[in-house]
Amino acid sequence: LPSKADYDSMADLFEAALLEFQTESPLSLERVGADSSHRTALAQRVTDKLTNGSASAAGYSAAFAPFIRSEEDGASPFHFCQKVINAFWDNDLFFSVKQFMTFATGSFGLSVSSSLDAHRQLCLASRGQTISVAFYPQKRIVLFGSEQAAVKAGMNVEFPGDAIGGDMDKSHLDVDNDVLRLDLNDLGGEICLLDWGGRSGSDGHALSHPNRHIQPQSTMNDHVDVYLLQESQSFGSKNESNQDTLLYHRMTKLTRNPLITPLKEDAEDTILQDIRDIPKLCKDIQDDWKVHTRRERSGSESAALPFSLNRLTAWNLGRCLKQRLNAYVDNTLTPSPNRVDILLTGCEVSLWLAEQFASDLQKSFPKLRIVAISSNKLLGLFGQEDINVPTVGFTTSSRTLNYDDAIVLIVSHSGGTFSPLGCSSLFQSTTR
Repeated sequence: LPSKADYDSMADLFEAALLEFQTESPLSLERVGADSSHRTALAQRVTDKLTNGSASAAGYSAAFAPFIRSEEDGASPFHFCQKVINAFWDNDLFFSVKQFMTFATGSFGLSVSSSLDAHRQLCLASRGQTISVAFYPQKRIVLFGSEQAAVKAGMNVEFPGDAIGGDMDKSHLDVDNDVLRLDLNDLGGEICLLDWGGRSGSDGHALSHPNRHIQPQSTMNDHVDVYLLQESQSFGSKNESNQDTLLYHRMTKLTRNPLITPLKEDAEDTILQDIRDIPKLCKDIQDDWKVHTRRERSGSESAALPFSLNRLTAWNLGRCLKQRLNAYVDNTLTPSPNRVDILLTGCEVSLWLAEQFASDLQKSFPKLRIVAISSNKLLGLFGQEDINVPTVGFTTSSRTLNYDDAIVLIVSHSGGTFSPLGCSSLFQSTTR
């Protein structure tokens, strides 16, 4: 591989050619990079320097010979110069993460920064793993993490000095003063660039030329710009500009929201506190099934919830079961040896609970086929793109079980466990 000295010599060659080009045509770096014809002319000028007699003195050493071949090999000196020049103007933080996501295989939850832009930018990417971002406009902080609950950490923290704009819990008139959470699209894949350097940099842009069609979304009372790009919109296509431009349609309010509770205060003995909480939690669960209207306390205000999430989930399961049974009665659905009617999945303790519930359901509905399978096994079979991981020692496989149109119950304590959450995304298109 070329040494650092080789790269320095090659860089000197490019820099000399750029200075000559700007001397002959007084253009700023921004204008040179914005025009493809200027880039081509600059690449040709560097190529001439590489191929003339003094090329070796300028750094065209044998170290670069394996990478610069003939025109027939597709790696001629001119193509080499074009690649270098395009990388110089295009390879910013957002473009680099986009390139990585285009060619990488697997699931990712990424946070990427660069020493060149760390003072003003951070790039997040999600594919197959959740990433959430919370904006605290009055505390001037932005939190991100792979757990939705983690980004609530700033709600319990008091910062030195006066709060900006008054009490966060009393901002009833303007949603911009609320704490808002953005969940990236982990199913289709999404890139999010946070830019707090403003749009008045040296060139007035936060993104390089290939991505300047992406419109910024203002957050944090115009202190942070958000740039979003979804993989499902096909990277490099014209569909990139057709994405929803109203970011607030995707936001979840963390303050003044009766469905969101702040994190509890830390306890000196967390195990003892968990034991003390058990009676209250059991009572809350029982009340949730019995009472039609429940009240949650948020700050100094109480807000009525018109429904119970447990009751709503049970009602929806009953509706799906009724439709399934009616389909068999009406002969619109015929029994099949491999068809699964109800699939329950989870991990570890949640899987044990799912297995017990599957046993109870099977006794209640003996004519239905009800199975409980680990979320990790399901992801191994169906969720790793072209890589299938067989369940050695188990009968589960893509041939033995048919999950099309099955009723799926996913059991998770937190709702954010990787494998159950991955199954939720995986089976959305084929199950219910």
